[in-house]
Amino acid sequence: MGSGTKISYQSVLFNQSIDELERSLSWLSSAVKIASRDREIEFNVLLGDCSPVQKVGFDVWESWSEHYSELFNLKYIFFGENLGHGGGQNRLSKEVNSDYLIIANPDVLISPEAIDLLLRSFEADTNLALADGRQLPLEHPKEYDRDGNVSWCSGAFMVARTSSFQEVGGFDHKTFYMHGDDVDLSWRIKSKGMSIKHIPEAYVYHPKRITSDISISSTETERAYSALSALLLPYKWSRGDVFETVRQVMVQSSDPFHKRALEEFELRLDAGNLPDPVDPENAIAVFVDGNYSRHRW
Repeated sequence: MGSGTKISYQSVLFNQSIDELERSLSWLSSAVKIASRDREIEFNVLLGDCSPVQKVGFDVWESWSEHYSELFNLKYIFFGENLGHGGGQNRLSKEVNSDYLIIANPDVLISPEAIDLLLRSFEADTNLALADGRQLPLEHPKEYDRDGNVSWCSGAFMVARTSSFQEVGGFDHKTFYMHGDDVDLSWRIKSKGMSIKHIPEAYVYHPKRITSDISISSTETERAYSALSALLLPYKWSRGDVFETVRQVMVQSSDPFHKRALEEFELRLDAGNLPDPVDPENAIAVFVDGNYSRHRW
């Protein structure tokens, strides 16, 4: 494996099975092979484990490292604490010296041409700082134009120019433990005059499911932090009108996760642990019908 374009692939783990991780690495290896056809790549994979008990033993890690040695270097770090999504990604980013940073959930399976297509977009546009691909089987309905310009990119699978990621300080993990940190990152990058894009041809498989009541299946943790982010994002991005609308909906709601979100927000407010509001002219952030972009359907 030679030098060339340096790419770091980061994934934060929490109780993933060995089988699931092996499947993700196998799909990733195919994508790395295709991305390496037309360019010389130095590819590094970093797995940061937030699980309460270490999931990957030395024998497994050594086996993976040997198996994929011709395609990428593999590094596994057991954090010994749960840093959350943004906290874990920021910790991993301190380990890298790369041109591009790929951030992916550990359950995402990357299609063979996805990385190559995303790299081509960056190579063609020096102002492009962040891009994501289409997620299947449930594509996010956020709106994008013919050039791929979009309001925000998803942290389930995104590629960042490493210098741009570092310029804005990575994820705001002090504010967003999980959920909303990718939206906030996207907007902070746009506030610096850099562009972000959605590349629909670069697809990944992200195993989300529809429940019997036609809603997206989610864990209790996801529901709790999604509700909290619905308060934190408009607060941080100087949209007091949106914040108050969301707060009133939650006050009148019987959803226990809304109650928890309100309580957590008040605790942070009393402790002085809320972020300083940004974007006072409302030039960057997008809030439409409870979403962070216009939706195509």
